[in-house]
Amino acid sequence: MEEKRKIAIEFTFEKATKNTFRYQEVVEPGYPLKVGALYIQKWIVGSKAPARLKVTIEPQSE
Repeated sequence: MEEKRKIAIEFTFEKATKNTFRYQEVVEPGYPLKVGALYIQKWIVGSKAPARLKVTIEPQSE
């Protein structure tokens, strides 16, 4: 049985669009992309984009 594990991924600010901020995943050397680009609605983080974000993905049982 495959073990589910929590993964933390870091992103750096790339650009702003009308209503979102776009972030690009920071790739660890020797590993492939896990997510790639991430769009965050501006209202969730405020009008100034944070330079970096950390997102945690944790699989949930049904």
